[in-house]
Amino acid sequence: LTSALLELDGAICCFNPNGELLLDSDGFAETLNFHAEQESIPIECWTNVRLFSVETDWALMDTVGNLQLDVPDIEAAFHLDIADPDDINEFVRQVTWYLLDGENEVNDGDQLDGPGEHTWIVSWLDTGSCDPPRQVLRLIPDDGRDVPDELKVG
Repeated sequence: LTSALLELDGAICCFNPNGELLLDSDGFAETLNFHAEQESIPIECWTNVRLFSVETDWALMDTVGNLQLDVPDIEAAFHLDIADPDDINEFVRQVTWYLLDGENEVNDGDQLDGPGEHTWIVSWLDTGSCDPPRQVLRLIPDDGRDVPDELKVG
């Protein structure tokens, strides 16, 4: 439907408010084509990834819009020297695809392999750190650092 609407005269982009996502027709088509070739779900057409500064050397990256796909949004809280934010972006996308499988489950306290040399600890939060209000799956690398107060769980 979105592809057809983007072909109309005067259409310059599509906006998905649930994913806080704005895509022009070329970007939308490229994403659909890439995922068609890969036989994967084009989650980048529905969801977005955002990056927030928490402290001087800490950041929070989250997905927004995953609930449209019936999976929770993901938050990754990390010290900036753990990994490049592009790698964290890929990580939260991979966790989303993992959950989309439907047979996979992630529980509080589970450990996931992710960017950097450490495992990442899973926590389920009733409310994420950033709007919109929603339940999120929080990931924090298990590297022994003290987490900033605003990122502490429980």
